[in-house]
Amino acid sequence: MQGKPFHISVFALFTIMLILISTSCGERSGFDAKNLNDAELLTTVDVVVLLNENGINLTKATDFPIDLSSCIISEKAPQSFVSGETGIYYLFYVFDGYNETSDLKSPSAFIDFSGPSKEFSDSLIPAGIVGKNLCLCQWDPKFGAWRQDRGTADQDLFDTIMEEKTQITDILWAKAFGKKTAAYLGQSESWEVKIPVKYINNVRTNESGVPEILFLSEGETHVKYLNSDEKTPVVTAMRWLMTGRESSITYEAGEGSILSEKVENGFYRAVRGLGGCNPEQIKSITVTITSANGDTEEIICMLQ
Repeated sequence: MQGKPFHISVFALFTIMLILISTSCGERSGFDAKNLNDAELLTTVDVVVLLNENGINLTKATDFPIDLSSCIISEKAPQSFVSGETGIYYLFYVFDGYNETSDLKSPSAFIDFSGPSKEFSDSLIPAGIVGKNLCLCQWDPKFGAWRQDRGTADQDLFDTIMEEKTQITDILWAKAFGKKTAAYLGQSESWEVKIPVKYINNVRTNESGVPEILFLSEGETHVKYLNSDEKTPVVTAMRWLMTGRESSITYEAGEGSILSEKVENGFYRAVRGLGGCNPEQIKSITVTITSANGDTEEIICMLQ
């Protein structure tokens, strides 16, 4: 008697893949992998499943080029995965709390750290993705050579790698790290200013009763000139002073105007990045705008 054809559904294949990932990465946390914001501590398997379900194809790496014991950070060796899109490796460091990841949130943390081998550090793509007890790093043997010389094809691949990193960061901030958003708004006689901020403020109490905090923020400043009858002035310098801070942040244009990138509705992006701005503590930001003709205006932007 002739046997019936054997068919495996897409669902069955996906289920088998998740089982294999779970077996190789450890136990699941018990939280819904579609949204890990309520999980105090993340597991590698939950994060891998979350990323795969959101279009990032990661599989367990079986050919990582160097011994993972040479990649130990804060007494933790990573688990390695490979991207189906870019072919680079992702190293998952999962710690017991937030203290280690708080120390690793600086872009230069891994490069400056004395523990990893030089072979590891030279091929690390700087600035890990950090939140809660997870630090996720990109690693590729080609990166060391790219520091010295990067051709057109290499640049295209590097751009794709950075795009993938942005996608992963957006997914994790929104669905694992508990992203929050806020905005500061202000207006003077000549200028309107908006400062949108996104941030994560991960707080837990460890088994010893000691609080652990990991805070990260990203902000932008959008500026609009209100006198529609005149051309937007050349802005040569801007300063930001947050309430409760003694020191300010100053940015000066080397040449031309700080306001060079249009965003929408007549606004220009003045500068990317406003690290350290915690909307849960800072209620206003005073922005000072200086034009090429010497005119200076202060705009007090209030938290909305």
